Amino acid sequence: MKRVEIGRAGEQLAANYLISLGYQILETNFFNRRGYRIGELDIIARSPEGILIFVEVKSLRGNPQWTVPEMNLTSEKLKKIFKSVNLYLRKNDLLEEKWRVDLITVVFDFFRKKATLRQIKAIYQD
Repeated sequence: MKRVEIGRAGEQLAANYLISLGYQILETNFFNRRGYRIGELDIIARSPEGILIFVEVKSLRGNPQWTVPEMNLTSEKLKKIFKSVNLYLRKNDLLEEKWRVDLITVVFDFFRKKATLRQIKAIYQD
């Protein structure tokens, strides 16, 4: 599996996981563009409590005991996420909405033929 395929598969698993918890998926792969691509929001969802959730998905292959996808969430990536969140809120007239940013990590263990998923809620909350 190529890196892009692993990323897309991780995003699909994350979306299915959120749906199983009662989240409503509003949008996937929202791009923030201003002549060039500034950032992307992997999943935008509404929680069962009505909170707007922006989800960053980090996927890797390897052993779940040793692989740490969240280490790929850099400060530069966080800045792009916040810019994209701000644009989405303004574009959709949702500036007064309660929202947060979650991180979902997916580790594909091809040897054991399984994936391990973990949700870290509120890596940023408004």
